[in-house]
Amino acid sequence: MNMIEINLINSPAYVIGNYTEPFVKKTAGIIVVTAIFILIPVFSFFWVQTAEERFADNGEDLMGVMETSQEVKTRTMMDAIVEEIVDPVSKIFPKNAIGNKNYEEMAKWEQINYEVKFTFLLLEAFSKIPPSGVLFNNIRVSDYKLLVADGTAPDKETISTMLSRLKTSEWELLPKPKTSIRDGGSFYYFHIEAEYYPGMKNVIKQPINPDNIPDLPRLAGVKDAVVKAANSAGLKNQGLILEKSQYEPDVKEYVYSIKISGNFNNLLIFFKKLSDINVPIRCSEISIKNNGQLTGNYGQLFEGVVKIIINVR
Repeated sequence: MNMIEINLINSPAYVIGNYTEPFVKKTAGIIVVTAIFILIPVFSFFWVQTAEERFADNGEDLMGVMETSQEVKTRTMMDAIVEEIVDPVSKIFPKNAIGNKNYEEMAKWEQINYEVKFTFLLLEAFSKIPPSGVLFNNIRVSDYKLLVADGTAPDKETISTMLSRLKTSEWELLPKPKTSIRDGGSFYYFHIEAEYYPGMKNVIKQPINPDNIPDLPRLAGVKDAVVKAANSAGLKNQGLILEKSQYEPDVKEYVYSIKISGNFNNLLIFFKKLSDINVPIRCSEISIKNNGQLTGNYGQLFEGVVKIIINVR
């Protein structure tokens, strides 16, 4: 009789006695060897098939990574241009370029005077910013502070020049993603957002006289003056349309909208004429877009809406 003894102190098991069943042993060996020869090609086939599938999947993943890496590389390059140009202007120039007094700290009449002058000062300053080759799709001015513009340029160097010109004491160019550049293939897209802080010397020049606030009977004459300014500036328009009015003890004002079309120079002349009227006529918002036409020496044609606020007594 045969017996396997297992040593519990981890020494290998060994057999005691003689094994007296050679036929059984031989038969078992033949079965094991045969099974091995059968399983080897089957296992090899499935291993190779799985490896091919795994390689194909990894290849697809690798292509995806390569494509994504190229997109990231391009985007990173554009972001680097923006980051290089849009460094914190406040480290060089004081943000309150309007003087020692912030807008929020001004008296009510000082704020109105600031708002009357703001739009023309911003447009005049911005007209000197874009280099040749820049085309704007739309421009918006709001909150007596913010300018937002989208457009195209033939190359990223042109956009870099424009962004560099916005690094002055009066402008604060906002960083990405508010300012960005995107490769469009044969040209480049840009989106810029910048805050404008006019110099105090320009704000206090020829301040609005409080005595010039019109009473209600004079309101019609002021409205006519606004339309006349638009016409003489070369802007096509449909006249003023009343949006809302407020006639409270502390706030007495009428808000109008006027649809306009023309070029940027027409717009600049219009706001210069408004500021020369020396009446509290403010522009709370400008929203214009390119109508897809160029007019030779006059540049791009725009159409859009201007919101006008007229204070009354």
